[in-house]
Amino acid sequence: MNSSTLQFDQKFLRDFWRLLIPYWKSEEKKVAWTLLLLLSACVLGEVAAGVGYNYFYKFFYDALQAFNVPKVVNSIFYFVVVRVAFVFSETAGVFASGKLNIRWRQWLTKHYLNQWLEEHAHYRLQFSNQKIDNPDQRMSEDVEEFTHLTLQLFFGTYMILQSLLYSVSFGFILWQISNHFVFHFSSHAFIIPGYLLWVTLLFATIGIFIINWLGKNLSFLDYIRQYLNANFRFSLIRMREASEQVSLSRGEKIEEKKFHHLFDKIVHNFLEIVFLKTKLAGFNRCYDYLSFATSFALSIPFYMSKAIGLGLVMQINSAYGSAINSAFVYFRNFDLFSDWRAVVHRLREFEESIKALPTTLPQKIVVKKENNSSIIVSNLQLELPHGKKLLHPINLEIARGGKILLKGPFGCGKSTFLRALAGLWTHGEGIIILPKDAKVLFLPQKSYLPLGTFKETICYPQDAEHQQEFDAVLRRCFLEKFIPSLHEEKSWSHQLSLGEQQLLSFARIFFYKPDLLFLDEATASLDEATESQLYQQLKSSFPHLTLLSVGHRKTLEAFHERVVDFENQLCSL
Repeated sequence: MNSSTLQFDQKFLRDFWRLLIPYWKSEEKKVAWTLLLLLSACVLGEVAAGVGYNYFYKFFYDALQAFNVPKVVNSIFYFVVVRVAFVFSETAGVFASGKLNIRWRQWLTKHYLNQWLEEHAHYRLQFSNQKIDNPDQRMSEDVEEFTHLTLQLFFGTYMILQSLLYSVSFGFILWQISNHFVFHFSSHAFIIPGYLLWVTLLFATIGIFIINWLGKNLSFLDYIRQYLNANFRFSLIRMREASEQVSLSRGEKIEEKKFHHLFDKIVHNFLEIVFLKTKLAGFNRCYDYLSFATSFALSIPFYMSKAIGLGLVMQINSAYGSAINSAFVYFRNFDLFSDWRAVVHRLREFEESIKALPTTLPQKIVVKKENNSSIIVSNLQLELPHGKKLLHPINLEIARGGKILLKGPFGCGKSTFLRALAGLWTHGEGIIILPKDAKVLFLPQKSYLPLGTFKETICYPQDAEHQQEFDAVLRRCFLEKFIPSLHEEKSWSHQLSLGEQQLLSFARIFFYKPDLLFLDEATASLDEATESQLYQQLKSSFPHLTLLSVGHRKTLEAFHERVVDFENQLCSL
């Protein structure tokens, strides 16, 4: 990707529309539209108050110039009413905007989480040709930025809607005031209709063209900034999770070097952004001063010739400044628009990558669920992601209650075969038939231990509230010392040894009560005596359990009716 990818073009409008429209058609549409109408009404109130404030300048300074005390007092009273209306509209708008922001963000977060978790998309994305960095950041920070920036840019003070209304309102005022400007050329006197309005539009157009040229790379740099910061944060989290291994291997210096390398990229990117924003800020400030000077340059000559009064001079200054600010919504908030453009691109990139999974990772391995009691594997050809065949075609049938042990050298494809049975592995082709309505449980060598209480961790992926007999299960799986810790909330993946983690995952079997059980070296970190007792308990507790184990120990063969050696299935590499 290069800087030309992140431009405000037709692609951006399509991307933005596709992100925008789902929420406003969702089950929340009534609440969403109500809040949007309230927010729009508040913006209209602010604009009306702003226009009223502009007329205050004329009334007040004309009265001041004429030393008309009653009109000065009335002008002050008018000013107070206008300001109260403005404050009320602004505070109500803050409430409506905040409420709409959090509801929209909540809906989008649920929407993306559903897409990411459905059909194992979070796992399959790792093998897709379209590599997506840091999906966690996209669903948290980018979603928050998208809703916040969209509402801010469309409904914030001097943003798109307000600026459009101000442009129309003050453009009309400038058009009317232009009738007071009589130009004299030789013996002729004439009026240029809308003179002030045309000068304002010309001034704004030149500014917008220059600012767009100066800041054209800002969206791209901001996209890279988010990418680099996410990578740095991910590296720190990964280091924290593996702190014990790093400490044991004395790898802190290497890790520090990697962190410095990653952060150096952030610094370089940040300096590029600072340099670009410095140019934009300098131009902004110069244009502000020029705008201020221009507003007076347009009216002072006519005031000095007594063609117009002081009130009209102040009204022109106010109207011209408001119209310029309105026209410069993109100009003055270029960095916000650039951030917005980058966020829209990242979210659409995330969406499109998930939607493209059926084509980038076609599911040629068909997993069916039928009304039979056996597991049937027919002509299953497993491949590596780059297309290299891993094993010869596998044909296997496991009857209900059958116990099969898979053996073979490391890396031969045993775990990959289990992933195919789970519907995760898409590289290859063939047919897998599983019993319909059977409860299936897969236990890898290192199970996932979510954050939460010990009770919640041991019942995962089920609800702990509906489970009973915790004490008996923990004793059965040699975890009785954790009975007092059932309600303690800790990072259990760091508290437990690998052996204890395997005991915990094994205990899940007794809560889940599966019909089909797949164990991928799930007892490899346990001693043979403990492993033997666990398998013996499986046999006595679940006599009709269909079991498929992956393991290397000879002692496992006693608990299985059949051994399948994948060494004979290996393709020549």
